[in-house]
Amino acid sequence: MPRQRRIECARADYQAVSREGWKGIGCGLLWLFGALALHAAAGPATPAPELDALFQRTNGWIGADADYSVPLDTRTTLWLFGDSLVGEVRDGKRRNAKMINNSIALQTIGGPPQFFYRTNSRGEPAAVFTPPDSTNSFFWPWDGIRTRRGLFVFLSQVRHTDANSVWGFQAFAAWLAFVSNPDDPPASWKITVKKEPFADFSKKPATACGWSVVKNQDYVYVYGTAARARGATVARVAEESLDDFRQWRFYSAGQWREDAGAATAIFSDAPPEGTVRWVPALGRFAAVYSPDISGDIVLRESDTPAGPWSGRRVIYHCPEAKPSQPLFCYAGKAHPELGGPGELIVTYAVNSNNFWDLFNDPSLYWPRFLRLQLPPR
Repeated sequence: MPRQRRIECARADYQAVSREGWKGIGCGLLWLFGALALHAAAGPATPAPELDALFQRTNGWIGADADYSVPLDTRTTLWLFGDSLVGEVRDGKRRNAKMINNSIALQTIGGPPQFFYRTNSRGEPAAVFTPPDSTNSFFWPWDGIRTRRGLFVFLSQVRHTDANSVWGFQAFAAWLAFVSNPDDPPASWKITVKKEPFADFSKKPATACGWSVVKNQDYVYVYGTAARARGATVARVAEESLDDFRQWRFYSAGQWREDAGAATAIFSDAPPEGTVRWVPALGRFAAVYSPDISGDIVLRESDTPAGPWSGRRVIYHCPEAKPSQPLFCYAGKAHPELGGPGELIVTYAVNSNNFWDLFNDPSLYWPRFLRLQLPPR
């Protein structure tokens, strides 16, 4: 396939992912990390290796992606991870490792995280969140939020489509999990789940919500994507009614409407994951995400959760995304609760098109931390 055609096809693949959820896709995606990484200049964020080190373990939990953080109280952060490796790191390799589809950690601000995953009947590592309706699918976590009632976590339901490809998966539904006792040890959590009625990908148009969630005054705002909207969308609901989907209202050209299919884009990107957070040092809401897997991490700002949003600004370009290597970077997210005055903590993930690189190179698949210095208000 000619190089230019590979680039065009790879761009189309990622746009399809953003519009309709992650899918098993082809047509040269292997070349995307190299083809797109050339255009971006590095932004003002700088690496924070001392934060990286808190997650670089040699036994038990030894790596994951997604890397959402959810404040449970003023001192404790819950981490939500996607595909996670459990095993050991020995002689520069991950050994005796098993991959599970999600895990969590609790971290007292400034301290080391305490990781948690379940075990199955054979004593093997197992995911924290599991679908109630299928043994042939699994959950990847999106964002979560602590409310007066308890903890809510949004989940993308996924199935494998090609066991021989790192891109061999398809998202086909979205769920909302509720933990009624999040202050108890995770092993004692009482978890119930509800399927989002408007996120049925077998029907068109589908709207999947949950890649980020933020509270403002009495409302919770939930960010999603919709094929018809061609960009990021947002819904809102009163905090006490978050799991009552009948009460959700979707932003549509300046109005809040009951019809999810009427949602319009609040900005043109449709990230599969990312964060919208109130950032005290900015005095504004910030959307931080990876618009593709080329290595850019971008930021948009707004005075309100629904916008208008600023144009996107590149705050960092991941150096691992090089044309000479099969690596790609994604999952850019912000963690305001972790930063000091005048800064914003950001993370991203590094992965490889060669699945076995995750075992041969343990520097991959750990959260990479950045510090973004913010201008004085």
